[in-house]
Amino acid sequence: MKIFYYDVWTHGTRCFVPFDKELKRLGHETVLIHTGSYKENTPKEEVVNGILCRDISYYNTRFIYKVLKREKPDVLVSLNTKYIWDRANVMACRKLGIKTVFLMHGDFPLGDYLKDAIEAFKPKSKFSNKKNKAFLYLSKIIPNYFYSVLNKKPLFLLNIKLWKIVFSYLRDQYQAMMQPIYTEDLLNDYCLVYSKKYEEYYKEVVNYPKDRIIVVGKPDYDVFYRRIAKNDFDASTYLKGKPYKILTSGKKYALYIENGYPEVKLKGWTDEYRIQHIKNIAYRVKREGYILVVKLHPHTDISKVNLDMDDNTIVLKETDIYALVYHSSFCIVHASTTNEIPILLNKPIVYPKFGASKNAVDYFKDLKVIEYWQNLNDKIPLSINKEAREDYIKNDLVFHQKGSSSVSQIVDVIINN
Repeated sequence: MKIFYYDVWTHGTRCFVPFDKELKRLGHETVLIHTGSYKENTPKEEVVNGILCRDISYYNTRFIYKVLKREKPDVLVSLNTKYIWDRANVMACRKLGIKTVFLMHGDFPLGDYLKDAIEAFKPKSKFSNKKNKAFLYLSKIIPNYFYSVLNKKPLFLLNIKLWKIVFSYLRDQYQAMMQPIYTEDLLNDYCLVYSKKYEEYYKEVVNYPKDRIIVVGKPDYDVFYRRIAKNDFDASTYLKGKPYKILTSGKKYALYIENGYPEVKLKGWTDEYRIQHIKNIAYRVKREGYILVVKLHPHTDISKVNLDMDDNTIVLKETDIYALVYHSSFCIVHASTTNEIPILLNKPIVYPKFGASKNAVDYFKDLKVIEYWQNLNDKIPLSINKEAREDYIKNDLVFHQKGSSSVSQIVDVIINN
C-alpha cells in the first residue's frame, strides 16, 4: 500500500514516527505531504525523522487534489480535521477513492473550558484574522477547498453554506476550528482519538458518526509506558550537553515546559513578554537553589527566546522530554498534553497564575493534579495530590492490554479497515 501523511509542516513527523516503522516493516510505502513553504523557505523533498517529506511545491502545483490524483495513495492520514484545508483533503479523497484517517495529536479544552479558550483566542478586531492571513487564505487555502469541491460536487460552490463556512474561518479561525459549522466535508472515514472524553466531542461537535470514532490512546506513549516499566531514563543515555552537566555537578533544576503562546497570539503574550516572564521565573527559582531548564514548544522559534542570562537558565528545543522530566525536581507548566508526563512520573507540577498566564485556559483546573502559583514571590507550591492523580490516570489515560498497543490499533485501521 501507498500511505500518505498530511500536516502543515515537517514537525508533524514526530506524530507519525511511532507507527511509521511498523508500516514500513510490513512493506508499505509512506510519504508526508506538507505545506511548509506557505510560511517559510523549506526543501521540496527531504527526510525528517526517517520519513520522506515532500512540500506541495515538489509537485509544481498549489492544489492538493492534483497531488493526490497524481500519486494515487491508498490512504491519507491527517493530524487535523477542523480547518478549511482539511475540507479540501476530504473532498479530494472522496472523489479519488482514497481512504481517510484522522489521528488526534494533542489535548485541548472541552465543555466550558472550550468556551473560555474561544474567548481567550478571539481576534482583537472582527476582521483581524482576515487582515493578517488574507494572502495565504485567498491565494492558497480557499482555492484548494474550492478546487476540491469543484471536482467532487461542483454545485456546492453556489450553495450559501460554502460561503458561510469560508467566512467563519476569516472572521474567527479558532472558533471556526473548535466549533465548526456544516461539518459533513470534514469527516474522515476514521477518527482516532485519545480517550472517551474526546470521543464525545468529535461525535457531538464535529458530528462524526460513533462507529467511525476509535479510542486508541496516545501512540507516542507506547514507548513511554515501556520506559516507565523498565525505569529507562538514564541521564548519560538520554540527556546530552548542559542538562547532563547539571546533574553530574550535583545541582538541581526546575523544568519550564513552554507553550508557544506568542505564536498562537494568546492575549497578553508577545515575544518580549515571554522572555521577561521566563527571566522572572528563572530568578525566582534560583533563590530556591534551582537552575531553570526551558523546554520550548515545537512551533516556537528558538531565536526568539534569547534570554541573555547567566548559566542559571538553559533553553532547549530538541531533547528527550521524558528523561528531562524524570530528572527534574519539579515542572512549571500551563495547560498542555505534556502535563501528563510529570503526572505519570510523579513530579510536582506548578502552574503560574500571575501576569498574562491568567489568560491561558486551564482545563486541568478541576482535576486537582497540579498546584497553583498565584504570585511570583509566593512560596512555590510543590505538593502532590496522589489520589487525584490516580483518578486522572485511571479515567483519562488509555492503557492497552498485553499484546496490544496504540500503534497496533492505528496500523490495523490504516491497512485493514
